[in-house]
Amino acid sequence: MENGIFRITIDEKGRFMIPKKLRSSFDENNFILTYGVDKCLQLLSIVEFEKLKNAIYGKVGASFNRNSRLLLRRYVAPATEVTSDASGRIAIPRALREDIGIPTKMEAIFVSAGSFMEIWSEKEYLAMQDESVEALEVASQEVFDIMNGGEI
Repeated sequence: MENGIFRITIDEKGRFMIPKKLRSSFDENNFILTYGVDKCLQLLSIVEFEKLKNAIYGKVGASFNRNSRLLLRRYVAPATEVTSDASGRIAIPRALREDIGIPTKMEAIFVSAGSFMEIWSEKEYLAMQDESVEALEVASQEVFDIMNGGEI
């Protein structure tokens, strides 16, 4: 899967076009669209979504665990299977689109990073970038420490 950050346009029918650079890396035209952990949407392959869903729900008594219930409600329940058409367009259900602040006829941000893809309103994406500076510094230090055997 290619990585990248792209500007996309949401058309009057709530559709967006998967960036051309990414289209050739997909084996299928069917995806799962759901809420991301942050205030964005996440687009996953059906196989990846099933792995995540099974990790959440696959535990005995998952519905009795507070965190599992939260993830099931926020991540699994709103998940919708979407299909890209011959032009590479995918329709975003109105409820999902409006909930994260992406109206029609607007630009949005499409992030492709490894096994997941995200769709952000530009406003929320920029706010996340600003808010995560300190957390990025901490995460970068943790990676450095791991790569160097825990030494600085």
